[in-house]
Amino acid sequence: MKSSLKLFALIFLGTTAFSALAQGKKAEHAKGVDNLLKATNGKAQVSVDKQTGQARFVRLPKDNNLTNANSKASPQSKAMGFLRSHGNAFGVSDANAELKAAGTTRDSLGNQHSIFKQTYNGLPVFGAELRAHFDSNGEMFAVNGNFVSKIRVDTNASLS
Repeated sequence: MKSSLKLFALIFLGTTAFSALAQGKKAEHAKGVDNLLKATNGKAQVSVDKQTGQARFVRLPKDNNLTNANSKASPQSKAMGFLRSHGNAFGVSDANAELKAAGTTRDSLGNQHSIFKQTYNGLPVFGAELRAHFDSNGEMFAVNGNFVSKIRVDTNASLS
């Protein structure tokens, strides 16, 4: 009986500590979402993961001025600029270090989609990528994806 009580206490305390950590992360990501909403005068639509507080999908308003649709820059460059400025809503701390461009595709409607894979210390993070979507005029209208924030793993290989 005592051992099951100790196990329950350990699980409860561990869950409480995890919950407090998650709340801290949520507050951090909420600032990123707030900054994005301010930049779009509250017109961006943001879907947030309930567990992490990170944005999963952002629909940007028409003529959002977050990327210059008329510029000659590639969609990939425009998307990286957006992720440098507003990637913290998705959990990105340093877009240059944490994201690697994986290419841009064009669909049958003329829309372009730039893909960025997450890396950690130069290694790919399985299933973690962000995609920026552009209309046929070159204006970014949405960003979506999964990003794993605050990774703390030793990436040095070793044999014992």
